[in-house]
Amino acid sequence: TKADEMENANRKRGPRTTIKEHQLEMLKLAFNQCPKPSKLMRDKLAKDTGLPMRVIQVRRLVILEC
Repeated sequence: TKADEMENANRKRGPRTTIKEHQLEMLKLAFNQCPKPSKLMRDKLAKDTGLPMRVIQVRRLVILEC
């Protein structure tokens, strides 16, 4: 059933990352300055914010869609 499919899909996901206000401001500032940062820039941003690279890449997609 549809409910079973959704339940199985939810189990495969890892925990959600909570982005704190200061991290969000850092991401906004960085992506406003350079909407398409290189991998090296994204690596630095991940280290500076303490967020995993996966979160940086997802955030980039969200910002570009707005």
